[in-house]
Amino acid sequence: MKLLKLNKIKFFLILNFVWAFPFVLLLRLFNKFFKFQIIKIRSDRFGHFVPDGAEQVARYQMKSKYIRFYIFDWFICNKKWAKMLESVLPVYKFLRSVYFWNQYLPGNNNINQIGTNTSSRDTNLLFKQFDVKIPFLQSDNKLAIDWLEKKGWKKDEPFYCLLIRDNAYLRKTFQKDKIDWSYHDYRNSYIDSYNKAITWLVKQGIWVIRMGKVAEQRLNISDNRIIDYPFDKDKNDILDTWLFANCYACISTGTGPDLLSAIYGKNVLFLNFLPLFSMRSDLSSITYPKTLIWRKNNKEFTLEDHLFNNRLDYNLYKKDKIKVVDMTEDQILNATKEFYYYNLYNKVERKRYKIEQEFFWKKLMKINNDLGLKVHNKIHPNANISNLWLRNIKN
Repeated sequence: MKLLKLNKIKFFLILNFVWAFPFVLLLRLFNKFFKFQIIKIRSDRFGHFVPDGAEQVARYQMKSKYIRFYIFDWFICNKKWAKMLESVLPVYKFLRSVYFWNQYLPGNNNINQIGTNTSSRDTNLLFKQFDVKIPFLQSDNKLAIDWLEKKGWKKDEPFYCLLIRDNAYLRKTFQKDKIDWSYHDYRNSYIDSYNKAITWLVKQGIWVIRMGKVAEQRLNISDNRIIDYPFDKDKNDILDTWLFANCYACISTGTGPDLLSAIYGKNVLFLNFLPLFSMRSDLSSITYPKTLIWRKNNKEFTLEDHLFNNRLDYNLYKKDKIKVVDMTEDQILNATKEFYYYNLYNKVERKRYKIEQEFFWKKLMKINNDLGLKVHNKIHPNANISNLWLRNIKN
């Protein structure tokens, strides 16, 4: 099916060459007098579509010498988010052919641009400076609230979104592409290990909605205030988007859709997160990584080891003889408690919490700057490493 769709796209582009190529020439001529940009926002993966789209919403509010137009990729992972972006940005589908043929003409005319130059990270904290919270339609709000109320939820009851990564989404979405996704395995974890944390949250009066379009395994615990969304017959793109944007907080392993919660001003707890160097310093969050152990001497990674680790492929962990160990149920529970109470801290407590981490941030930023990397720039005032983890890791 993917191959068939790709062939249709090629046919469409060839067919549109007749008008698109002259349009490119005309656009380049006008570009000498009026500066144009066609900005392509990556839309095939939610982890890029959300932050890249929000970044452009912020940049569109900034003064610019360019007349800007926008396009998406041919594949759109969430149609609701696409419509929301279209409501605030000048998105024109027909310009995809223009963008395509423009890249094959010689000469760097700067018309074609990509949606982010910061690897889908808000390194300049634009989300704090500009309003990127695109409002939902009244019909969206009604649909989502009706869905929640059918589950027994009552107005103003807090709910957490829980997003635990496995291979189900990539395997199902790109099954025809014959891609070996095992290089991502270091990012996965088992849903059962979150049972204690889920149970504790429910006892605090919080609804827990386990999120995801698909999942390998169902939750094996049940409660009236637990919803296993991937297996819900009424799931759709509106609910996918609305729930992340309107939750009280989000707990995730760092998969992409969780960024929607952060963009809408919610706190995010990243658990079993690797590599630590790539932690989200641009969001209001707490991060707790997996344990890494050198197989040669069975010693756990020190803080320095973690900060210098930027392995983004599971094969590299195997090659370098590094054992990747998931957080235990108790570690997940305690990190969840830390996150829960952090949301209730007053300004004095948050300041004390932040002071305890100054050593960590100085080390991380020194490595970032010494290596000339652009992963971290401005640090969000509420971006944290878990203090529980920090106190136990060897320096």
